[in-house]
Amino acid sequence: MYIFGTPFGATFQLTVVGKVKTTLKKLILSFVLDVFSRIVRLVSYKLLQQVQQLYLTNVTASALLQHGFSIASITASTQQLTAIQD
Repeated sequence: MYIFGTPFGATFQLTVVGKVKTTLKKLILSFVLDVFSRIVRLVSYKLLQQVQQLYLTNVTASALLQHGFSIASITASTQQLTAIQD
């Protein structure tokens, strides 16, 4: 096969095909890594929100216990708040 009038057309064609394949592989890998990093960020954000909510609940419960509220009333209130948030 002659490309550009040279007998090296086959070599030229293989080089171009190889570069295209390499570029496609890099693009696909980049896309997969981008999607994976977005999923990791979303999951870590959701976990952070849950940890913050638990911390706030514990701090609030501790403060209520110190002011004479019972554990049963705190638990009932927490369950009502959780039901409202869901």
